[in-house]
Amino acid sequence: MSSGNTQFRCAVLTGGALAILFFLFAHTFLSPPDTVFYWCWAESLFTDLDFYFIDEFARWDVPPRYSYITPTGRLANDWPPGTGFVIGPLAYLPPVFAHAWMVFLVFISVVFWIRETQLATRDLWIVITGLVAGTPLLFYLLFGPFFSHVPSFAATTVFLTLWARKKLADRSEHDWIVLGLLLGTSALLRPQNLLLSLVMLADLQDLTQRRLQDPACKLVLFCAMAFLAFAPQLVIWTVLYGSPLALPKVEEMHWLYPSFGKVLFSDFHGILPWTPLFAPAVAGLFIMTRRNTRLGIGLLLVLLVQLYINSANAVWWSGGSFGNRRMLDSAIIWGWGMIALLNWKEARPWRVCIAVVVTACSTWTTLLVLAERVGELPLSRYVPFIGDNILAVIFSTLSNPVRLIKGLVRWTDSPASTLAVRVAASLLLAAGTGSVLLFQRRPLSIPVMIPQVVLPGAALVLLLVVSVGVVRTPPENDPGVIEAAGTEAAVLWDNHIELAYYHARREEHQLAEEAARRAIGLRPNNTAGWVELGRALYLQERMKSAVEAFDKVLETDPDHALSRSLRQSAIDSAHPPREHVP
Repeated sequence: MSSGNTQFRCAVLTGGALAILFFLFAHTFLSPPDTVFYWCWAESLFTDLDFYFIDEFARWDVPPRYSYITPTGRLANDWPPGTGFVIGPLAYLPPVFAHAWMVFLVFISVVFWIRETQLATRDLWIVITGLVAGTPLLFYLLFGPFFSHVPSFAATTVFLTLWARKKLADRSEHDWIVLGLLLGTSALLRPQNLLLSLVMLADLQDLTQRRLQDPACKLVLFCAMAFLAFAPQLVIWTVLYGSPLALPKVEEMHWLYPSFGKVLFSDFHGILPWTPLFAPAVAGLFIMTRRNTRLGIGLLLVLLVQLYINSANAVWWSGGSFGNRRMLDSAIIWGWGMIALLNWKEARPWRVCIAVVVTACSTWTTLLVLAERVGELPLSRYVPFIGDNILAVIFSTLSNPVRLIKGLVRWTDSPASTLAVRVAASLLLAAGTGSVLLFQRRPLSIPVMIPQVVLPGAALVLLLVVSVGVVRTPPENDPGVIEAAGTEAAVLWDNHIELAYYHARREEHQLAEEAARRAIGLRPNNTAGWVELGRALYLQERMKSAVEAFDKVLETDPDHALSRSLRQSAIDSAHPPREHVP
């Protein structure tokens, strides 16, 4: 059989397989706060040409506490806009088309990475298995595509791949333009991606050993392109928040107190318990520094910086996250680590050992995906891994195949029109991925005008559209909306409730009390915070205070059974019955 026929068959089979998987399992997850806020950027800009989100918030049932009135008098959207811009005009269509588009972008980025790293065929399937199933990528590709982490993964992958392709002295002006635009685009998706630029510190050795012509001019060109791509974010921050450096949610950062241990080892969305492939991947990066110091040091630097940023966040468990979803952005680095491990020794036993390790880690993470899909592992509630808890969860998941299938296949109750839309999106995905595979082996011949003219031109057009959008965004003047939204975001309320429950399960009642009080400070009229506070006080045997907390709950919800029961128990404990005296 000719190589052309083989390539065609591979493209058709791969595209068809992806289409079937997408049709069966893809779940268009749109719920506040994260995914809806990302979606609202696209919907508001490309349907109304403004950033006045009130209609979108009403359509997607966004609770008022998730937004607030900014110092400029406008409704806030603290989530970065890049994901909405990637979705773009697809906001006019059913969300399943945007979902297919996100999968396609990731597919292109991974195929590009495979090509540029010259990944050997013998290593292809084990590395791809680890990259998809051993990281949070599988979960968010299928079940959370509108989180920013999915397009951020694609942009980060292409940026790092292009950086790794050429050393500093070998880069042309075209390379610097594309790298700058990619860096700015990555930051538009997630502002912390600006720190991807630190990978270039690994080029310093190359700078000292070679003579680089006009290094200052090329650096200015790189920074100018990055600024151009990131400029829409600066314009939005200026108009909506009053400053180009507003940095919403920066108050969540505890820069001097990073929670490295919890982010790495906690069973509450910690990296290693949920995605153990991280450990061998990092080991592979250290091995890589021996053969390719520049690449190994650069990738390790980026990974450690991302780990530090995520550890310094007050919400170190990443909220209702599958594993630590924030590490997904740089997960392509795990792929480089696996390649380095596989290539460290050519002996077959070594390669088999690494394949077994990657498969085992990927299987574990996939089992957690299945447990979450059937409701045994809710992401917003802490389920301890200690003892036989997690094994019992997994056994319960696998022991009921019917429930498992219902949990995975989310389209069975959809009307015929919805199924037709899903079929159309699946076929488009098959056609796109098949075409990429069919032509990806051909030499890349990109005309000079594309990086030098078309890409900066596209960035300028986006900046112009965004500028028009913010000019058309008026301050809020509806007294009802202003009163409901307030002037301070209460979105951290959810995280404090999650943390209170986490500490309660671990019998850390003082910490649970502190988290519950922080939640009450943000939303004093919500009963959940008072329930967690009352339970924490009750378990500390502070019965009078516990009764007062449960009274707050029962004022709003007189039928709250748990609060009524614990309240009565607290009263009985505080006032034990006296012996009868005749």
